[in-house]
Amino acid sequence: MRTGIAELRNGRFGNMCLDSDNSRPINNGLKVQLWTCHGGNNQRWMARNAEGPSENDMIYHSSASYPFILDADISGGSVNGMKVQLWGDLKAANQHWILQYNYDPNSA
Repeated sequence: MRTGIAELRNGRFGNMCLDSDNSRPINNGLKVQLWTCHGGNNQRWMARNAEGPSENDMIYHSSASYPFILDADISGGSVNGMKVQLWGDLKAANQHWILQYNYDPNSA
């Protein structure tokens, strides 16, 4: 699996990037949001192997948020609309992200 630093742009809104909220100190629970792309460190995401069951099992952190990583907030259960946030690395499955390369935007 390739690792490196990249912007994560939204497929529909190509000028919007995944952004860690830099208006607050970096801490557990920091908001992750879409924001107009500006090339800042809080929009530069790094992938690294999560040592999970799949070679595509990755964890992500922004250049500005290390060592806090993308985390699915499981406090409300597994429901649509659950929050994605930054959290310290717990080596937990809710912090692993798998890239699906077979996505067809024309099928949506």
